Amino acid sequence: MIPWLLRFVDTYRNYIILSILITTSLLLLTFNQSSQIIFVRQVSVGFYGVVKSIIQPIEEIPKLRSDLKILQETNAELLNELNQLRQSKNEIAELKSLYNFSEKNKLNFIPAKIISKSFTAAQNIFIISSEDYKSFIIDAPVVTNNGIIGLISLVSGDYAVVRTIRNVDFNISVRNSRSGALGILKWDGISFLISNISKTADVKAGDIFVTSEFGTLFSPDIPIVRVIEASANKGFSFYSLRVEPTASLEDVRYVFVVPSFLKSIPTLSGSKLVFDLSQSGD
Repeated sequence: MIPWLLRFVDTYRNYIILSILITTSLLLLTFNQSSQIIFVRQVSVGFYGVVKSIIQPIEEIPKLRSDLKILQETNAELLNELNQLRQSKNEIAELKSLYNFSEKNKLNFIPAKIISKSFTAAQNIFIISSEDYKSFIIDAPVVTNNGIIGLISLVSGDYAVVRTIRNVDFNISVRNSRSGALGILKWDGISFLISNISKTADVKAGDIFVTSEFGTLFSPDIPIVRVIEASANKGFSFYSLRVEPTASLEDVRYVFVVPSFLKSIPTLSGSKLVFDLSQSGD
């Protein structure tokens, strides 16, 4: 033990002496109360404070990065929850509107949920599902409380494919619900157009066009589009109408399917359906 201690002291004697001297110096600085030592002590403390104030922000960078990552993750979670709450609120409002619509009209509509949407320039296709899927039939109209969505084109099990009114193959006979002006509604792949409306007809922005009694696709008097702008171009005999669907194809989540025995709903019910036209469509 003693030989090992002697070898250690001999090997590290310079460091041992330096440590002893530094410790002695620090003790003398600590307990010495002379004015010079006090001044040195104050300068040392001030210098340490300056150095610490410079180094501390650098030392905190890793911690700040970690805190920032945590805050970003928390913010993303809160935004996701907020979006879910907004979506739930919108769904509740939509379901309430559909319920009020069914209560006003007292008809046995088939409620269905849209589970998929496909948007192309030529056509928009929805896939719907319902517990009462056995009542699905080809060409059954699909509506909301705001108006027409489309027609069922295919039924498979408890699912059905809906061809919406945004379809280049549809030519829908429509009538101005206010003035009675008749026209043909068509989707051209970009926007809805109503043709064959004479400039002498009474048409203005805000008018609602409904399906007419001359159409074969839908029952009459169901809202389909709202006029956004009506202009009579010089040199032409017909109106140029900018219209939008009364039922929003982008936002709709739930729909009603009109069963086969109610396809001519206005005449079978004894009165016209009451729709909610307070909101715009697309």
